[in-house]
Amino acid sequence: MTKKDKVIILGTTGNMAFAVANVLMGIKKHSPSLITDIIIYEQNLSENDKMLLNSILSCKFIEYIFPIKMEKFDKTRLNRFTELTFARYECYNLLNEYKKVMWLDIDILIQGDITPMFDFTDKTGISHVFEPYPIWSLFTEKPWGNYDFEKVFFNAGIFVISDNLPSYEKLKDWCYEKSIEYSPILHLPDQAILNLMVQEFNLKLNPMERKYNQYPIGKEIQKAIILHSYSSEKFWNFWDSREWNQNYKKWLKMGGSAYVGKKACFLSREVKKILPHAPDIVRKPKAFVLYLIEEYKRIKNSKKLIKS
Repeated sequence: MTKKDKVIILGTTGNMAFAVANVLMGIKKHSPSLITDIIIYEQNLSENDKMLLNSILSCKFIEYIFPIKMEKFDKTRLNRFTELTFARYECYNLLNEYKKVMWLDIDILIQGDITPMFDFTDKTGISHVFEPYPIWSLFTEKPWGNYDFEKVFFNAGIFVISDNLPSYEKLKDWCYEKSIEYSPILHLPDQAILNLMVQEFNLKLNPMERKYNQYPIGKEIQKAIILHSYSSEKFWNFWDSREWNQNYKKWLKMGGSAYVGKKACFLSREVKKILPHAPDIVRKPKAFVLYLIEEYKRIKNSKKLIKS
């Protein structure tokens, strides 16, 4: 079978069509010369929203079914995420059909050409942005296994892979199996597993520049190609982005389903400037306090590990 060249993969639940629309509008506006298939793994997406999304850019919709063997998974760990977070594992299987695969989270704002990102995999077959935190922080307690948990982890929200990636045909099943094994202690579930996967298969990751996965705060946001609100504070409930808001208004005018929820207040925004990864202090005060406690424990833990 002759492989197709490129594909972009997104994942969404039925209530997040507006976020998918924003991503598609960003691709269409900023990467007009990019020729690629787009696959959307979805759960409960309405037929009307599918039709409207297809009118922005041609998409193939695939219903995401949580694998049967994942019934063993400790689903209490899904209180912050949906099953769709694991749909990114399907990207490795798609290398049987495509030479290059790009995964994009839908809580992003594209404000530049993403076409060059497909070339980041030419040397090693995989490219992510690294974060300045150890892998063990992706778990709720000390993980087990013969891995280096002190290594800094990479962000799984945006990545590119290609079919020169070694052992790619084994990676999907391995990730699902390990998700079951580690499910009781997963903090950032799929991200934790993907970081272990790179070590397990001795993959050589090509670092992606931060501008392709930039947190939406600070001086660098103007130069960023992709802004990524990878926390509970999103463009639709917290960050005030002119371009994102314009895209959202276009979507509503098309007849697309709206965001249903509250927006953050001024205090929340100010606290976020100091503690960018903390939960909303106003909307989620209990979670904010628990976050401070967990951060204190992790810092204390890291000091002990350094001493030992």
